[in-house]
Amino acid sequence: MREFTPSTFKRFWSKVDKAGPCWLWTSSLDRSGYGQFFYEGKARSAHRLSYTQSVGEPEPGLVIDHLCHTPSCVKPSHMRAVTQLLNQENRRGLPVNNVSGYRGVYWHKQRQKWRANVGHAGMKHHVGYFGDLEEAAAAVVQARNSLHQNNDLDRLHP
Repeated sequence: MREFTPSTFKRFWSKVDKAGPCWLWTSSLDRSGYGQFFYEGKARSAHRLSYTQSVGEPEPGLVIDHLCHTPSCVKPSHMRAVTQLLNQENRRGLPVNNVSGYRGVYWHKQRQKWRANVGHAGMKHHVGYFGDLEEAAAAVVQARNSLHQNNDLDRLHP
């Protein structure tokens, strides 16, 4: 991808709010909240363009991971180029069907216990059944820390 022309550079950065710690895209967003910028004849991811223009083109096969977990952020220092697996390891948030408040912890009706699971590389790893919700949550974090290389939130807030 070629470098922005001065007019494209000006047009791109005019759509960014740099007031807070994240530089937020203020124009078009996709359904997942990622900024979209029309460039070279098509809509492109604003965060990837920002990274590419500021840091350089990522190696083939790498995706851009938001360290800040803010999809509309285009601040280059809030991003890194990683594999898709490492990007998935650095997730946050809960699935819509989660009632425990902890990622990977679900109520098992038949056993009347909290079931703890960790997903990694397309496989589910069963951690155990727990009578105490906090124990299950701690076990999931411990398992993710042993399986995942790139789970910043678990490492920062164990």
